[in-house]
Amino acid sequence: MTKSNEEKSDGLEIISIGKRYSGPWDKKYWSSSRGKDRYPYPIGYKTSRTLNGITYKMEILEGHKGPLFMIMSTDGKSCSAQTPDIVWECFQKKSCSRIKLLHGKRFSCKIDGVEFFGFKNAFVQRLLRELVANAGGSAEQSSSPSNFRIEASDTVQQSTESN
Repeated sequence: MTKSNEEKSDGLEIISIGKRYSGPWDKKYWSSSRGKDRYPYPIGYKTSRTLNGITYKMEILEGHKGPLFMIMSTDGKSCSAQTPDIVWECFQKKSCSRIKLLHGKRFSCKIDGVEFFGFKNAFVQRLLRELVANAGGSAEQSSSPSNFRIEASDTVQQSTESN
């Protein structure tokens, strides 16, 4: 999928919604085993957001035994783990331990990994529901409050951006 427009509410930019995983580890590619808040972790899902002047890129890759969540920042730091919460916690410990705000207070972030990746964003949730509803594994949104179009298909174009 190519980025045609950007989602800027809550600072989240949706680059690609990705595609649903189909294979032996299918159950691992869901946020939970059941319930109304259950959603897929699509391969190739890519978002970014800027916090405190640093841009973070988030992506879901196909791992050996389930999804691999990755965070990369414009200041060259990166981390990967099996869940959005674990990778965000790891990333903060790894890269934010030396950051201090004014008055000597330590940096603390009130956002969890699920929210950081955008899974609590209403528009992302709607796209993920469409991804699940479409047996072909694709989602298309043509009318949104921001009047933009984001498409996802079975074919995810790999980005050639350098990190």
